[in-house]
Formats: sequence, C-alpha cells, structure tokens
Amino acid sequence: MKSRKEALIQSQNKIKDSLEDQITDIQKNFTEIGKKALLIGSSLAAVYGLIRLINGTGKKKKLKKAIGQDQLPNQIVEVKKVRNKEPLLSSALKEQAIVFLLGVATQKLAKFMTALEKEESTDGTK
Repeated sequence: MKSRKEALIQSQNKIKDSLEDQITDIQKNFTEIGKKALLIGSSLAAVYGLIRLINGTGKKKKLKKAIGQDQLPNQIVEVKKVRNKEPLLSSALKEQAIVFLLGVATQKLAKFMTALEKEESTDGTK
C-alpha cells in the first residue's frame, strides 16, 4: 500500500514540476513577445507623433454662427483654416525621419516574425 502511495506522490511531483517548467517557459515567451510588440508600437507611435509635430494639426474646419446684415441670425457658415506651405527643410526632415523610423519598425517586425516562425517550427517537432 505504501509503495503505491509513494509512486503516486512521485508521479504527482513530476507532473507538478513539468507544469511549473511549462508555465515559466510560457511566461518568458509572453515577456519577450510583449517587449517586441511594445517596441514596434512605440516606434510607430513616435512616427505618428513626429508627423503630427512637424505638420501641425493640418487643415481645420470651423463652423461659426454668422450674424451680419445679409445673413440670417441662425445661419451657419463654414470657415476653413488653411495652413501655410511647408518649408522645404522641414518636409525633407520629415520624410527622412519617417523612412528611418519605418525602417526600424520593419526590421524589428521581421526579426519578430522569424523568431516566431522558428519557435513554431521547434514546437511542431516536439
């Protein structure tokens, strides 16, 4: 009776250890994937922020209530704010920054995809 109980306890401990190992492996994988996704997302957000910073807010439309001699009191007039032409230097800097940051994001994404494919291929062979 004792030997069967000891065998079951040993079996339980082996299963418990293997599950703990699998959980730590999964945690490591999720941490790596999360860091890579964060890096890619932050680089894309940086590109977006840089574009917004250089371009400004762009064209804006405002609606105003016009009260004048030839207009009715409740008539709404559309007023467009048009931004000035962009200087050549800022447009060149913007283009170079966009190309650089998108290149970095592309490289990181490619590395992530190859690592993911390698991981899937090793998992498939197990």
